[in-house]
Amino acid sequence: MSLRWDTKGATDLIRRFPREAAKELRFGMGRIGESYRRKMFDRFKAPVGGPPFYRNLSENLLKSRSGGLRATVGYENAKASTIAGLRLTLYVGDAETARRIKIHEHGGVIRAKKRFLTLPLPDNLTAAGVPRFPSAKALFEQQPDRVWIQVMHGVPIIRYKPLNPLFGKEVLNLWALKASVRLKPRLGFRDLVKQSAPERAKELRASVAKAIRTVRAAQQSRASGKGQAF
Repeated sequence: MSLRWDTKGATDLIRRFPREAAKELRFGMGRIGESYRRKMFDRFKAPVGGPPFYRNLSENLLKSRSGGLRATVGYENAKASTIAGLRLTLYVGDAETARRIKIHEHGGVIRAKKRFLTLPLPDNLTAAGVPRFPSAKALFEQQPDRVWIQVMHGVPIIRYKPLNPLFGKEVLNLWALKASVRLKPRLGFRDLVKQSAPERAKELRASVAKAIRTVRAAQQSRASGKGQAF
């Protein structure tokens, strides 16, 4: 059975059977929320220890170092028995990540609170993008005779000579020191929500169509004397 999207018909359905329509629309909103969470979560680079054979095909992947920001991706689907009470909220971020969310979504300049920002370099990152040595200060305190700062191509670099060569290197470049750094917009939350508009509309149409089928089945059952009217 095929159904065309009929705004007047849908409005009439909602007016006559508000609880049934609200129920199916809420289910539809839940599916929209799950789709958003899956796509937004997939924007972050899959960890090395992830599921076998998993391939993240998203473009412009974000490396997740601590996993804190990725863990905040989610949605809230309000429990409601009326159309007016339905509300779906998509979000990423929380009180602890609020400042980072804004700079990742819109871009901008990050400035050092004191003298320099310590920016991890490739020698200091695992395949998952996690720093091998999280703190430059701690490394200076623990192995002062093996760590030093050297200006390379006009940029101060924190260099380190491990006890044994790593990756075939006797000296590693761990951090670049900069007073500020400009980040490009890269989170893509608003873009994802905008691009998913056709999918959301399709899902809600399907929800209304299911509500219509449910109402029709109930009416037929009532007419045959096998059920009760709504």
